[in-house]
Amino acid sequence: MRAKTVKLFIFLFFSFKAILAQDISVTYLVKVNKSNTVSSTEGNYILAVKGDKSLYFSPNTEKSHLMYYTDETVYVNGNTMVKLDDNTYASDTKDKFYKDYKKNTITINEKIINKDVLVMESLDLFVWEIDNKKDSTILNQKCVRATTTFRGRDYEAYFSQELHPYGGPWKFDGLPGIILAVKSLDNMLVIEPLKIVLNPNNFEIKNTYENAEEVISWEEMVNRTEIKLKKIAKMMNAKLGGGEIEITGRIEDLGIKKIAR
Repeated sequence: MRAKTVKLFIFLFFSFKAILAQDISVTYLVKVNKSNTVSSTEGNYILAVKGDKSLYFSPNTEKSHLMYYTDETVYVNGNTMVKLDDNTYASDTKDKFYKDYKKNTITINEKIINKDVLVMESLDLFVWEIDNKKDSTILNQKCVRATTTFRGRDYEAYFSQELHPYGGPWKFDGLPGIILAVKSLDNMLVIEPLKIVLNPNNFEIKNTYENAEEVISWEEMVNRTEIKLKKIAKMMNAKLGGGEIEITGRIEDLGIKKIAR
């Protein structure tokens, strides 16, 4: 009996190691549905997971379903040029989410009004409730449902335990499997998978933020945003008189109340 137990443990260990060693790329369709339809957006994003790192980014190319990071990444005028699997190059946008699972961090480019900043957060952002009684099949993969509340919104997600033990689009993470689909219950944010590639051709995930001059925390970004808004409110008050400034249309609630001007 003990020998069977040991054999089973060894089998499960090596099965898990095999999954862990498996690289994966998922292409998503991301929709942001705002009350003002003109401001609503829709586009493709790619999540690439390799080892203890992942990169989620919006490719600036019609060949987005072919894109992945390779060791032949070059930089032209500040833009990252990425080699596609048809041996051509394309640029990606600055909208990149870099996760380091060893350090348990995610680094993101954000904006304070019109100024670009880099923000680093812990990956432990979500408290999930897993519903094992509700599952679904997505792109032929059996997925389990989970729900969470995060910065002003309720979400449901579906993750696969068979493809990879971690990873997810945007900031979403922390489930025992890779997240394939996410939807906010108010339908503002919808993330749907279009394509899954296991062990794509050799690629490396590079931290394009590693030489950044400054990386701030989420709390510091919120603080700087509030200071900036107060300055704007003061200037507007001098020219236009009283009123209020309010941030709307963000996926994440900054927790900043209306600022009088």
